[in-house]
Amino acid sequence: MKHMSSWLRERWFLVWPVTLALVVGTAFQGSRGLMETSETRYAECAREMLVSGNWPEPTLEFEPHWTKPPFTYWCMAFGMRLFGANAWGVRLTAVFMLLVAVLAVVFSARRLRGAKAGCAAGIALALGYPGVAVNMVTTDIYVLATQSVAGALFLHAANEPSPARRRAWTRGMWAAWGLCFLVKGAPALLPLLAILPWNRLQPKERRAPLGDAIGLGLALTLGLAWYLIVVARHPELLGYFVGTEIVDRVASDLGHNRAWYKAIEVYGPAMLAVAGVFGLWAVERTLRAGPWRARNWRELWSARDERLLLAGWTALPLLVFCLSTSKLPLYVLPLTASVALASGLVLARNVRWRHLRRVALVLAPLVVSIKAIGAH
Repeated sequence: MKHMSSWLRERWFLVWPVTLALVVGTAFQGSRGLMETSETRYAECAREMLVSGNWPEPTLEFEPHWTKPPFTYWCMAFGMRLFGANAWGVRLTAVFMLLVAVLAVVFSARRLRGAKAGCAAGIALALGYPGVAVNMVTTDIYVLATQSVAGALFLHAANEPSPARRRAWTRGMWAAWGLCFLVKGAPALLPLLAILPWNRLQPKERRAPLGDAIGLGLALTLGLAWYLIVVARHPELLGYFVGTEIVDRVASDLGHNRAWYKAIEVYGPAMLAVAGVFGLWAVERTLRAGPWRARNWRELWSARDERLLLAGWTALPLLVFCLSTSKLPLYVLPLTASVALASGLVLARNVRWRHLRRVALVLAPLVVSIKAIGAH
């Protein structure tokens, strides 16, 4: 018991985020049935994999269904194997993905600004949009988890003085991006729009070796192996994956909420949810410090500060989502990782721990209540 107590004291920055993530993640997770078409479609594809044993080829009503790669179906099927073909079984692995995302954000912020920043960032993510969205049966919580891990590994690589360790972190990062691609295809890679140029702008000693052949090989193997297998079996799928699922989703009439002004209607409220209470609190503290002055931004740019990376990680994918002809609120859920990181960095510097703790203790029951209302 003494050893356990000592271990917990040394890792206090983990206890709060992980505990809160478990509370909000598991509360009422199986109380709400599958409601709209997306939830039932994902659940049925996973169930049919269990029944048929055909793990490489997703089916719906036992007919081929290629709209998403199989990673999410595999996870849901694993949950149903443990808990049965019910709402709890389908949502089980979403709780695990929430925990993965929280841990990734905690260790990212801790690497950048210390344990308090890690704790604040983890709490911001656990008690924000993901705490509620964990109850939705979609791919987005899985994208959040894999992107958070990839981002964490990149930040560790960018801040690692040892070349050998920097290379190891980078290889892990590329493996995580490969899993991202296996979750949702090309849209899951959007944070690279910020990461790649930011890394290039760093001094040589701070650059992650993104061109590492082993790392790129891991990304290609994990991300493309399934596609190559199914295209080899069904050659017509190559045109479908590229033409329909990438080009048409972005540029054609295929999709949801196609009108340009829907970006405001859909993503305005969604981005407020992404920011959450802690994000809005961080904005208030930042504005109070007067960061809008050009001198402050020039200083951030001169230092190649990670906060600029986090701003790009949020803004550039959001711009793509706004320009796309398919717009849904959960598309921006993965942006919670970069927003929670930025919030943690700000709050750790400007807010006392006891204030963070009090807000968390008030907010956690509120998030659970939202899930309870949704369940009934």
